[in-house]
Amino acid sequence: MSERAEFHVMGQPFDGKPLHYTASGLNYVYLQNGYTIEDDPDYGRIVSIQDADELHRAIGLCVVTKRRPLTGAEFKFLRKQMNYKQKELAEELGVNEQTVANYEKGKPIPRTSDRLMRAIFLLWVTPEDAEPIC
Repeated sequence: MSERAEFHVMGQPFDGKPLHYTASGLNYVYLQNGYTIEDDPDYGRIVSIQDADELHRAIGLCVVTKRRPLTGAEFKFLRKQMNYKQKELAEELGVNEQTVANYEKGKPIPRTSDRLMRAIFLLWVTPEDAEPIC
């Protein structure tokens, strides 16, 4: 995949070379700041993320607003962010658990499941106290 998504914490300087952030499971995510790297003599290189929950929320919003079909890795990332088990998400989507597993392994995701997954994530990130717009 040729795309690259770079994330940064507003108001902080960029740290130079972006960090390839693979812990998300998405190979195109890079961090420009908001992290520290330490070399521990016992454990080696340790990367700490300043606010991992907020970072993952931002990554999720980036994923669901892309104008192309979700990949299996993105589908899995969104599910994990919402703390769904495959079976729970399958019930929400109206499919069986094996179907969700197949989506995450890279099988084609039907347009209906793709759109519903995006909507479920957007509802999940909406604050409970958000005022209705109507």
